[in-house]
Amino acid sequence: MMPWHVGALLNPYMRIGGHKTFAPPLPAHVQTGGSFDIRHGAHVAAIVAAANRKQWQDMTWIKAKSLTEAEWASVLFGVTIAVNKGQEAIGIEHHNLSVIHGLIFPKNRLQHEYATYYRNEIQKVTAVTRWTGVRWIPQELNRANDLFHLR
Repeated sequence: MMPWHVGALLNPYMRIGGHKTFAPPLPAHVQTGGSFDIRHGAHVAAIVAAANRKQWQDMTWIKAKSLTEAEWASVLFGVTIAVNKGQEAIGIEHHNLSVIHGLIFPKNRLQHEYATYYRNEIQKVTAVTRWTGVRWIPQELNRANDLFHLR
């Protein structure tokens, strides 16, 4: 299976974690998405595509009070799946610019407590990897959001 972004001009991943400085040539691609509805609650989804062509996808309900909180939670959800599946080099792709910005610039103060919490948890999970990076992708390229329509 080809990565989701073949043919698209995307920026390179920006390092956010791991103990190596430079990105490996074939990281696992992790796409994540969050969904929120006042009546039904929030859920997160993630797709992990490993360099060896293995793929995992999952979705779960969470407690969140906004769509942005669900988006932050989705990144933690996706990176946790990747690490639990033995992926040591991870490239996270997400469509929410405030989440991407918050991860790329960890010294910046975040507006919401939940964002600070999720950023700290993401940093803890990615600290055990060889290398983890993140980049923004257009929402239409984010296949994790497609999982919400399959429920």
